[in-house]
Amino acid sequence: MPRAVSMMITTLQTTQMFTGVAISFIVFYWKLQGRVMQQSFENLFLCFAVYVSFAVLFSDFFSKAYLEKAPKAKAA
Repeated sequence: MPRAVSMMITTLQTTQMFTGVAISFIVFYWKLQGRVMQQSFENLFLCFAVYVSFAVLFSDFFSKAYLEKAPKAKAA
């Protein structure tokens, strides 16, 4: 697969995870304000935890796979 395609896919996945974090936070905030939401606090906590962990993992993968230079192999 071309590098640009794999970078785009990883970028989209990372964006999806950060969007999930934002939506979870917004729903939590609205729930604290007393708005009627169909999400329990437990479900919001789990959603937030999953999205944050995947956002961190995808960000770390992107950094290591596309931003850091690979160490040069030693000549034997």
